[in-house]
Amino acid sequence: CGQDQAAADKTGITDWGGCFNIRNIAGSNNWSNHSWACAVDISPTTNGFNVTDTTIAHPVIDAFKAQGALWGGDYTGRKDPMHFEFVSR
Repeated sequence: CGQDQAAADKTGITDWGGCFNIRNIAGSNNWSNHSWACAVDISPTTNGFNVTDTTIAHPVIDAFKAQGALWGGDYTGRKDPMHFEFVSR
């Protein structure tokens, strides 16, 4: 974004949802990957569960995926486009 704060804000990257949080997966008794700080949520304000048209810029999504993150917007079933996790499947 060329050190342009307004441009960074437009990508969704500055709307931080969090990382480390010891909790279960929403609607489950299984531990969330946030419990081990291997997941982050970005732009939760506009990218909640089952949102299909993400507001996160594709260069941001692509950058996380290039580093090996799984993106919740690619999930089958319940979409979670704010969610990126670094785990093996």
